[in-house]
Amino acid sequence: MIKRLVSYYKKQLKNVENFKKNSEYMLPGKYTYDNTLTYIYLKDHETSNRIIEMFKNSAPALAFNQLSLKAIILFIMKIRFSKDLNIRDQGIKNRRFQGTAYLPDRKESGSKIFDLINNKVITFFGDKGEYNHKINSYLHFKQYFDAPNITENDKSELLLIEDYIESKNNSDWDGKDFDYVIEDIFERSIRYFRDCKKRKEYRLDNPLSFIDNISTENLISPFKKKHITEELESVKYPFIRLHGDLWTSNILININNDNDIYYIDWERSKDFIIFYDFFSLIWNEVYHKGNSIYLEKYMSGQYDEYFIEIFQIFEMSYKRECRKEYFSVFFLNYLNDWLDAPDALKYEYIYNKYEEIITGI
Repeated sequence: MIKRLVSYYKKQLKNVENFKKNSEYMLPGKYTYDNTLTYIYLKDHETSNRIIEMFKNSAPALAFNQLSLKAIILFIMKIRFSKDLNIRDQGIKNRRFQGTAYLPDRKESGSKIFDLINNKVITFFGDKGEYNHKINSYLHFKQYFDAPNITENDKSELLLIEDYIESKNNSDWDGKDFDYVIEDIFERSIRYFRDCKKRKEYRLDNPLSFIDNISTENLISPFKKKHITEELESVKYPFIRLHGDLWTSNILININNDNDIYYIDWERSKDFIIFYDFFSLIWNEVYHKGNSIYLEKYMSGQYDEYFIEIFQIFEMSYKRECRKEYFSVFFLNYLNDWLDAPDALKYEYIYNKYEEIITGI
């Protein structure tokens, strides 16, 4: 725990350093951290209210399983980082970018700055690989999934500027919004899958081909026996390039038009088993937000026709009786993909949460 605390402290110091380094893109004034130490924003009344509303459902930068411990550590860190961060007016006129909020990247290698005056957001990348991956993902998916326009990019500076879409906060979505979003994802994905099939841009593999990368075998073996049948393991499934982090925080509903949906943050895009994105949306909504609307509809078969059509694209049969097994395969893939530096406590906590959720359905 001490190591994690020290690591977090160093990360926050690095965030402040990067904030100051990129101050030329920020409006002059006094800035401060939010209460969860997740983002930095201008201490202006109008700006503060808008920024707080924007990020009110963001996952906190510091996440501990024990709430009391989290509260203590947050209190200590807030004392250390509560001092205002000042950006002086350097006399620059006609700024092309006037940021008022700074959002560090979890990996410490990049960050985002939001310009709510000109409705732009600038992203800084830690290396050329991340920058190239972002551009490549944008070009690869843009004909299938609407995304904010990239208005400017600079390879030498490793940054790009996109349109900022003013969107409905996902905590304010109603039932129609949730239904429209997942229907849009299914329909767009089906068009994408058909083209990938024609271009042979996929591979067939065992659904648990990634299992060797998971180090906590003491959890994985009993999980497989309990939740995944041998029959499911023996069939090869399409692995295809997907979003990889699809959930409501990465989906924007235009605040002025409910029919305009935009998909953002494609940085984790790579090959996943064919149904990964759908279950990512379902899992993250119930895990992070306690909203089981998608999970309950999936388990009751309301999305079966979409899955049947997707499986048929690759000459496969979707088995309704295997809904839980499909979801369990995703879950193991999720563990493997997100817990890059395995921590037994993290695995056990998320594993137990899965058991609690799936057995409650």
